Formats: sequence, C-alpha cells, structure tokens
Amino acid sequence: HYYSLSARYSWNTLYFTALLGFINAHCIGHSYWLVVINNVIVTKCNGGEDNTTSVKGLSLNFCTQANVFNSSFDENIGSIDEPTPAYGVFMTSCTGCHFENCEAIGNSALAAHGFYIEHSYANTFQNCSSYQNTGTSGIGSGFYTSAAFATMFNNCEAIGTMATTTAYGFYLNNSEDSEIVDCKISRIVGYDDPSTLDALGIYAVNGANNLIKDCSII
Repeated sequence: HYYSLSARYSWNTLYFTALLGFINAHCIGHSYWLVVINNVIVTKCNGGEDNTTSVKGLSLNFCTQANVFNSSFDENIGSIDEPTPAYGVFMTSCTGCHFENCEAIGNSALAAHGFYIEHSYANTFQNCSSYQNTGTSGIGSGFYTSAAFATMFNNCEAIGTMATTTAYGFYLNNSEDSEIVDCKISRIVGYDDPSTLDALGIYAVNGANNLIKDCSII
C-alpha cells in the first residue's frame, strides 16, 4: 500500500482509501521527474495507535517537474499516541513542481499540515485549498514552507486550521523569494487555552524577499 512513481509516469483518476497502520504510510510517494498526477483522491491513510512515523497523503521526494492536478488528500490521521505529524501533501528537495486545483482536507495528528514544502525550489500552487487541518497537541497549518525558495501561492485558500499551540494559515519559515498572492485565509483557531495560544493568518520568519499581496484574512 505504498505506491512509488518513477520517471515520466502518470496516475489518472484513482481513489485510495482506508490504508491503516502502515509504517511509512505514504499513500503515493517518491517521484523523480515529469510525473503527472491527475484526479486522484487519497483518504484515510491512517497511522493507527502504534504508528511511529508521519502520515502523508502524498509524498514527493527529490522530484523535478512533477505536476499534480484536480486531486484531494483528505482525512489522513496520524497516531493519537506518538509525536508524529500528518500531512495532506509533503514535499522535500523538489524543484519546478506544479499543483493546481488540489485540496488537503481534515488531516490531523499531534501536529498537522495541509501542504508542507521543505528544502525545495521554484514550486507553484494555483487554486489550491487547505480545509480544517488540525494539530491536536501541537501546531497546525494550511500551507507551510521550511527552507524553501521561490515558492508561489496564487489564489489559494487556508480555511479552518486548528491547533492546540499555534495555528497558521500560511507559514513561511526560513524561506526566500516566495509569493502569496490573491489568497484567502479564514477561521484560523488556536484552541485549548486561547489566552496563551496564537492564531496567525500569515506568518513569515527568518526569510527575505518574500511578497504578500492582495490577500484577505477574515
């Protein structure tokens, strides 16, 4: 139940559901170059109580020019006992990838992220949405970049992120030359103890030359 995509390969119109308790529970992952994913749904890729690794609906590692269209990565649930995160989409060391009309909905774990991009360059997200991703004992985010450069978010939305520590719509961490343009952020909630917790629509730290333009935070 771990699917590997190789060079010039395409997934089209597929549905994966109820994958329970696997180590390395990445439903789709490890692409290389010129991969196309279209109209794919990944849901309930769950870690289970004994899972000690993170849960990822889609994992792209060391990818070049992967394209993901019209796909949804939903309700992927991490362990309730282990300090491991859940991701709708996880990317590391990727270059020139493009996401369009994609969703990450209802992913949850001790920490949870809709779209997470690290150590990557020149990736774009067009008309993508993060809904109700929840960190049950840590942070939660809609879109999170870490040491990522030239990441472009255009007409994306982060709605209903919740966390017991800090909840974010967009988080640019140690990232440069990135853009958040025409995006919508709403209902970002830090719960449990509102007096000590933060809810941040857009947060950028330790970066440079980032552009945030024509966004709404409600």
